[in-house]
Amino acid sequence: LYKGRDRTFFLVSYEARRTRSSPSAITSTVPTALERQGDFSRAGPIRDPATGAAFPGNVIPPGRIDPVVRNFLDRFVPLANVGDRLLSLDSSSSTNGDQVVGKVDHSFSDHNRLTGRYIFLNVDQTKSTGTLPSFFSHPNQRNSHLVVKDTHIFGPALLNTVSFTFSRVGQRQSPEAPGNISWADLGANIVTARLAPGPTAYQMSVAGYFTADTGWETFQPRNSYQFADNVAYTWGRHLLKMGGEFRGLYGTGGGNYMTDPNIQFRGQFTGNALADFMLGRPASYAQISPIVSSVHQMGYALYLQDDVRVSRNFTLNLGIRYDPFLPMTENNNKLATFMPGQQSQVYPNAPRGILFPGDAGVPRTVIPKDQNNIGPRIGFAADPTGTGRISLRGGYGIFYDTLQLEPYAGFITNQPFALQLVIPAPPSLSNPFAGRTNPFPFSPPSTPEDFRNYRFVTPVTAASFDLGYRTAYVQQWNFNVQTQLHSNWMLTVAYVGSKGTKLFGWYEKDPAIYIPGGSTPANTNQRRIFAPSFGPVKHMASFADSKYHAVQVSVNKRLSRGFSILTSYTFGKTLDLLSPGTAYTGVPNPFTFRASKGPSDFDISHRWVASFIWDLPLFSARRDVLHHVLGGWQLNGIVTVRSGLPFSVMSGVDNSFSGVGLDRADLVGDPDLPGGRSRAERIGQFFNTKAFAPNALGTFGTSGRNILRGPGSQNVDLGVMKSF
Repeated sequence: LYKGRDRTFFLVSYEARRTRSSPSAITSTVPTALERQGDFSRAGPIRDPATGAAFPGNVIPPGRIDPVVRNFLDRFVPLANVGDRLLSLDSSSSTNGDQVVGKVDHSFSDHNRLTGRYIFLNVDQTKSTGTLPSFFSHPNQRNSHLVVKDTHIFGPALLNTVSFTFSRVGQRQSPEAPGNISWADLGANIVTARLAPGPTAYQMSVAGYFTADTGWETFQPRNSYQFADNVAYTWGRHLLKMGGEFRGLYGTGGGNYMTDPNIQFRGQFTGNALADFMLGRPASYAQISPIVSSVHQMGYALYLQDDVRVSRNFTLNLGIRYDPFLPMTENNNKLATFMPGQQSQVYPNAPRGILFPGDAGVPRTVIPKDQNNIGPRIGFAADPTGTGRISLRGGYGIFYDTLQLEPYAGFITNQPFALQLVIPAPPSLSNPFAGRTNPFPFSPPSTPEDFRNYRFVTPVTAASFDLGYRTAYVQQWNFNVQTQLHSNWMLTVAYVGSKGTKLFGWYEKDPAIYIPGGSTPANTNQRRIFAPSFGPVKHMASFADSKYHAVQVSVNKRLSRGFSILTSYTFGKTLDLLSPGTAYTGVPNPFTFRASKGPSDFDISHRWVASFIWDLPLFSARRDVLHHVLGGWQLNGIVTVRSGLPFSVMSGVDNSFSGVGLDRADLVGDPDLPGGRSRAERIGQFFNTKAFAPNALGTFGTSGRNILRGPGSQNVDLGVMKSF
């Protein structure tokens, strides 16, 4: 504690956290002893991709089992330990966290105060990834955050606050595979795309069975800062608030993302993903050379707000915010757009259709500036009776969003900045490059002349920004009535709504066209719209939307006679085209966006929350030893009850043959099961699985998005406190 003239105060703290836990069990379906020998007689019919007919007796001949698969099973996949099919493992996790906090407050005078805050956080983790033993990921997070704020009172009516904020967020991750054994060590003709020695990474999935996953060796440090000045001025009945901010962001990222391949088995060849795996027939193989990106972005905003006390029982809030969108700049121009038929002049050897910063009509940021982002706000509060027992409140506003860093990560894998190779249905796991040249390891061009003369490897896999991208915005509105039921009881009934417009999303710009009788996973790239020059083209644009409507009811009893309670109920519905998590997954059907319209992934129809505090009256009237020992107890708690989240039923196979791989199942019956079933029956079968079937060939599935609801949840938190 600093004494002096009692103007400066400071605090320094350190916190260390060390945890070792197994937060949950990891379960997966693993092959039985018979299936490891190719015997699928108990698993249903499997077809021979060489003939199209069923394997005799549903047994894969031993000579057809991929030798790399045999080695993988022997090394990494134990037999089941729950029944004959389930493998259950403890999810090992460890966390080492260190945090330092420093605070300083200094008063220059009664009218001027300076405050400073600094937080440093370092967290090292080790966690199980995938569903097989001994596959780990090691993420690290190292963050720094500094805030300096000066508050100055210039008079009874004028207050100014100026602040500076700086944040540094550093994220790194490294993989750990058992024994650092690579695909090449298992006998596969697979060469890592890394340019320097490093840890082996895995990302391999057998749909419906197990995954081997370690994450990737990546880094992503970024720095951001903000200057802000806010003024509050009282003028008669007006409280004026105005101000602005200037902000900047600098970020880098990259590493060995997918330098070891991503391999997926989905059952496209035999009808069973595990049988595909035993044959060594992946549905897809993807690999990328090392990547690196560096971006920066500047931005500013201005606002003005006026809170007007129109009368004793009516207040009006008027405001406006100017929030222009200034897009990020990639410091080395590693961005692109897709314009079919147009030839790049920056990279003359690029296939027609892909354009880069510097090409005609393509700004350095690709995305244009959006400088007409004016967001009005209006609100009111009224006391219609003048008694203070009833109040009416409402408001409306427009709020603009900004584009995050995640979409920019896709561009650093574009040629010529890196090489991304996607092979649909490669010939085998042992030799996925059979019939083609293995381009790895790959070194990108380094001089301007090298870039101009670069020969693109086709088909080109690309990410693309839409030249017509505009800023997403959300309109929000609400109206509520609040009334005093009793001296300590308050009832609030509210309607809340919002509408999102021009929301971010992406879709496949170059899907494969279904040809009846002529479509196979192996000829996906040959059937694409812009074949043979292009493979998948991830096109990002502002085409999505959302809507939300809800009724909210709350009852609040203020603390009296040792008891208080706050309870609220919400009945709402959220619809969108792409939820925040799936905005980066993409639209399943690139030919019809509306087919993706449905309940949001986070939509909760019913939610009830109640919290309470109860000072137990035990021995409260006494002032003896019993009061001090047995009295002074308080019981508090929070109860949360909500309905289930929605989900879709996926087909699991690319029967649309579009190359997107997000087909939904066909709805062939009623998915609802009769009510009154026991808990065990509901756990065994939550919905009627027979109501769904793999989608018909050439279609994307007839079942809608998020047409089913998962189980709800009930959570109770109780606490007991003793006052001495």
